[in-house]
Amino acid sequence: PFVVAYLISSSTTYAPGQFLLTSLLVNHDHEYKELLFWSRFPSFLCAVLSLIVLLILYREFFQNDELPYVLVGISLISFSWMHIIYSFYTGPYAVGILAILLTFLLFFKILSKSTISKTESLILGISLSSLMFINYQFIFFIPAFYIGLLHSKKWNLTKFFKSYLISAAIVAISFVTLFIMFLSSKKSSIEKAIGWGESRFIF
Repeated sequence: PFVVAYLISSSTTYAPGQFLLTSLLVNHDHEYKELLFWSRFPSFLCAVLSLIVLLILYREFFQNDELPYVLVGISLISFSWMHIIYSFYTGPYAVGILAILLTFLLFFKILSKSTISKTESLILGISLSSLMFINYQFIFFIPAFYIGLLHSKKWNLTKFFKSYLISAAIVAISFVTLFIMFLSSKKSSIEKAIGWGESRFIF
């Protein structure tokens, strides 16, 4: 799976994460219709998981008596044409939405704690790094993620690094690794995509 994901991401502008699952589901023995089904299944799965994560996020902010309104909102998203298209698309667009929603959920869970242990900081760093390898667009959320945490510490760097130094170091190392392995070779592809007005395919 890792070799397949690497080969796909090396020759495209897609992040490698989703293709770890795709490579386990798709093989050369599949007929065309089977190939379409299993190659699109990860996107469908991620779209369903996105709705579940969204429901969990809503429950963080709304009371139980407001649940019907929450369900209406989720239903509208579920049947939106863009959500349906992403759910049946082979490319890693649905997984990108899932990654962003998981980031918000992770942020609010961390924010509810006054401090975290070294083990929790390690887990946070690994989690953010994993999401980075799932969708390149997630990289732009990382600075805001840590700035938000720094703001929660009232811009006290000592308290901030006491809790999040390990996670920040892991994320930084992961980004450098990701850049060297994949992003550094995609400059021409990105410029071409933007030049043709196809920047949505970068991620």
